[in-house]
Amino acid sequence: MTAAMLTRKVTMYGAPCVLACDGRCDKAWGINRRPKRQLSADVDDYVFLGDAELGTVGERTTWEGGEGRPSNLALRPEDSARMNKWCARECKRCTVVGPSDPIRLRDLRSPLPNIPRTKKQGRRMKPPAGFTKAELVGCVERELRLRERAYPGWIARGRMTETKATAEIAAMRAVLAVVVEALEAATPTQADLFGGKSWK
Repeated sequence: MTAAMLTRKVTMYGAPCVLACDGRCDKAWGINRRPKRQLSADVDDYVFLGDAELGTVGERTTWEGGEGRPSNLALRPEDSARMNKWCARECKRCTVVGPSDPIRLRDLRSPLPNIPRTKKQGRRMKPPAGFTKAELVGCVERELRLRERAYPGWIARGRMTETKATAEIAAMRAVLAVVVEALEAATPTQADLFGGKSWK
């Protein structure tokens, strides 16, 4: 197992960012291929299997931007140059952050359900532990700014229509509003569900 984090500075949609992962390509199934457990009749209600429940990926891979999984074996920190578009778009182990943002890797030993659980449903509501409200809202705001900067160039190059760009930006603004509203609705008694950190 790789003990250290791999990072690589890249440019995505015209903006600088950093790819980061734990190097476990041997466990990198990809979002569309990682085995999961269905939790209800709702097709979107599932949880990915944890690393301990899975074997290794084998040679088969999916493709993103003409690039596939960098390796079938675990990578070392000095292999960070092999991180690519597949990592950024398809790999659930990979995190994309801004150049000065803190890096927090997903814990795939115990993945969370795709649909958050609430107390009212008799199920847990638990965003990734250790994040503050400001960090979660900031993540969505960065994605919104990224789209606002990138899409005009995409329109000019014929990669996206103006109608599609307007809709995608509007959708991300709606996501931001939903996230803010959901976090504002969190009560003090739920603090333990959010890593024990105050919402500031």
